Amino acid sequence: SIKRSLEEEKAFFEKSEIFRPYLDQCGTSNLIAKLAKIVYEKTIDALPAIDDQIQQNIKKFRSKLAEFGEPIPKDPKYKVNYLNTLSETIQKIINEIVSEDTQIPGTGSFKTKFQIILDKFLNSLKSVFVKWVEKTDIRSVIIKIY
Repeated sequence: SIKRSLEEEKAFFEKSEIFRPYLDQCGTSNLIAKLAKIVYEKTIDALPAIDDQIQQNIKKFRSKLAEFGEPIPKDPKYKVNYLNTLSETIQKIINEIVSEDTQIPGTGSFKTKFQIILDKFLNSLKSVFVKWVEKTDIRSVIIKIY
């Protein structure tokens, strides 16, 4: 067993005239203690550099995440509001870009071709969203909330 081997090793060093004066430096137990101390000291020495690297990576990833904007909420009641707000924001941005000056001839409509396409897109998006709401049974959550 390991215990018996350690006892035999200790006895060997105690009997030896050469090693007896160095008992505190010989044997597996002393080697383990010295190696543990070296690993501990090296780890302590390396910690500031590791911490600096972690902090740099945190800053880098936070900056990258900020480029994506706010995260989508996990709570269904906030997710619905988030998606509605996002859709409205996209529509406002696009409407600001589009000029009212280019009407489609012969339609009697005051919308531009781009706005008609945008309306179709947003209606399709709403349709997909409604299907998603039905599949996730989010209406029951919303009803419970309100």
